[in-house]
Amino acid sequence: MGPKKAPTSTTKSSTTKAPIKTTGTKTGTSKAPVSKISTTATKSGATKTTTVPSKKDGVPAKNDASKVEETTAAMEKARIDAAPAEKKIEKPPVHSIPLKRIANFLFDDGDGLIQGTNWWPYIVDTKDIAGRFLLVRDVNLINSLDFKAMDAETIRRSLLGAIRFGKPFVFDIMGSDMYKTLDEKFEEILPGLMQMVLDRSILKDDNYMKIVKPTDSDEYQNKNEYDAFIPRFVFVVLNNVEKPTGFTDKMMTVNIE
Repeated sequence: MGPKKAPTSTTKSSTTKAPIKTTGTKTGTSKAPVSKISTTATKSGATKTTTVPSKKDGVPAKNDASKVEETTAAMEKARIDAAPAEKKIEKPPVHSIPLKRIANFLFDDGDGLIQGTNWWPYIVDTKDIAGRFLLVRDVNLINSLDFKAMDAETIRRSLLGAIRFGKPFVFDIMGSDMYKTLDEKFEEILPGLMQMVLDRSILKDDNYMKIVKPTDSDEYQNKNEYDAFIPRFVFVVLNNVEKPTGFTDKMMTVNIE
C-alpha cells in the first residue's frame, strides 16, 4: 500500500469588516452627485484629465428657474434705471402785501419777488381798490368784461406794447375764471403763447418778434429797441374774489391786505 496522504486541514478565516462611518447623512437620503472624469490622450502619450460637472437626475446643478428669475430681475432694474426721472412740480408761493406798497411791488420790484423768481403775480384784492389804482397808472390793462378789449388783436397790441415799452400787462378777470378764455385768445395770436408768457420764454431769443406784424409801426420792427425795456415787463392777473382759478397753480398769489 502506498503511503497515506496527510489529512489536509481546512481553516476558515473570519474577517471583520470595519464599519463605515457617515457624517451628516441619514438613512434613506440620496448620495451627493459625483463629478465625471473625462480622460483625453495628449501628443506626448500622457493623459489629460478634466472634471465635468455632474447632473443629478438630468437637472443642472444650478436651477434653470432661478436663472430666469435673476435675469428678469436684472432686466426690470435696468428698465427702472433707464426711465427718466419724474419732473418735480414746484408749488407757487403765496405772499401778502399792504395796498400802499402795490406800486413799489409792481413798478420797482421792491421785494425782488418778480424778477428774482420765475413767477408772475396773481393779485387778489377783495376790496377791489388795486384795480382802480392801476387804471390811472402807466399799465396796459385788459378788462375781461369789456367785449371789445377781449378781441385777440387788441390783446396782441396790448401785450406787445407792454413788452416793447417795459410796463405791466394787467388782465383783470373781475371775479371770473377767465384762464381758458385768455388762453384761447392767446392761441389765436400765436400757438403756445400762453405758456410762453407764463414761463417768460416770450422775452427770450427774440420770441416777442413772433407777435409783431408787418403792419405794426416802425417802433415795433427793430428788435434791438426792446432790450432796455424787457426787464421791466410784468404779466399780472388781477382778481377781486379769493377763489381758485386756472391761474392760481401757475402764478404766485399776492394777497392785498
